[in-house]
Amino acid sequence: MRGVSRLSLAVVLIAALVCRPALIHAEPSLFFQGKTITIYVGAAPGGGFDLNARVLARHLGEHIPGHPAIVVSDMPAAHGIASANFLFNTAPRDGTALGALIPYLTEYQVQGIEAIDYDAARFGWIGSIAPSNEVMYVWHTVPVYNIEDLKKRQTVLAVAGPVETFARLLTAVVGARWKLVKGYQGSNDANLAMQRGEVEAALSSLPVLRASRPDWLKNKLIRIFFYQGFTRSPDLPDVPASIELAKTKAERDVLAFFIDNSTIGRAYAAPPGVAPDVLATLRRAFDDTMKDQQFLSDCRESKFDVKPRPGVDLQQIVGRMIAINPDTRALVREMVGPGL
Repeated sequence: MRGVSRLSLAVVLIAALVCRPALIHAEPSLFFQGKTITIYVGAAPGGGFDLNARVLARHLGEHIPGHPAIVVSDMPAAHGIASANFLFNTAPRDGTALGALIPYLTEYQVQGIEAIDYDAARFGWIGSIAPSNEVMYVWHTVPVYNIEDLKKRQTVLAVAGPVETFARLLTAVVGARWKLVKGYQGSNDANLAMQRGEVEAALSSLPVLRASRPDWLKNKLIRIFFYQGFTRSPDLPDVPASIELAKTKAERDVLAFFIDNSTIGRAYAAPPGVAPDVLATLRRAFDDTMKDQQFLSDCRESKFDVKPRPGVDLQQIVGRMIAINPDTRALVREMVGPGL
C-alpha cells in the first residue's frame, strides 16, 4: 500500500507540473478580459513615436488573451523623462500600463541627468518595432556635403531633445563646428525651421524622415551627411556609419554606446515588478503583432519600417549600456556632458 501511495503521489505531482504552464497562461487571459491597457508615449503628439504607438494600439490587443482595449496617452514633458519616471514609479504594475519609451532614456541615465528617477535596466522591455537610425542633414542649398565640411564652416543646427548630444559628439570626435539654435519641440518643428531658412541643419531618424518627408528624399531637398549605425545603410551607401568616425578604441566604445540607443529604436516597456507570466504574455503578443498582416499593411501605408526586436534582446542591450565600463562612462560624460 505504501508503494501504491507513493506512486499515486508521483502521478499527482507530475500532473501538476504538466498542467502548471496552462494555468499560468490562463491567468493573464482572465485578468486582461474587459481591461484597458494605456500606452504612455514619451514624445509629442503627431510625431513618429506617437504615430507608431497608435498603429500598434490598433492591433496589439487582438494578440493578448482577453483582447483588452488599448489607448494611447502622450506625456512628452522633459524630453521623455517625465513619462519614464511615471512608468517606473507611479504606473500600475499589473500589465495595464506600457511605455513607448524614447531610446535616449538609457543614454540619459548614463550621462547622469539629474531629473531621472528610473533605472532603465529594471523596466520590463516588451519589444521594438524598428531601430531609429538617426540621420543628420542640411538643406540642399547649404554648402555642407560631408563630415569634413563641418570642420571648415560653422553650421546652424536646430536643437530639439537629444540633438545637442549628437552635435557635441561630432565636435569631440571630428571637430565639427556648430551654432546651436535651441527651443524646438521636436524634429517636425526643426524641419519646418530648416525649410524656412531659420537654421541649416536638423536631425531625425531615417524611418521617420521617410514617413514624414518622402519628397525631401525623392527630390534631394536635403543632403544627409551622418548616419547613426554600426554599418552603412543600403539606402545611403555614400554616407559613413557613425562607427567609422572613431580614430581610437576609446572613441569606438563611446560611439558604440550611442549606436545602441538606435538599436533600441521604437521600443515598448512595462514598469518594473510586472509578474513574469504577464510580461511573457505581453512579449508574445508583441511578437505576434509584428507578424500580423493587417498591422504590417498599416505600417506600409504609414511608411513605417518594421524591423522588430524582441524584448529579451532589448533587456540585454539596455543592461549592457547601464553596465558600461567606468572609463567609457567617464568619456561619454566628458564628450557630451550631462545633456538637456
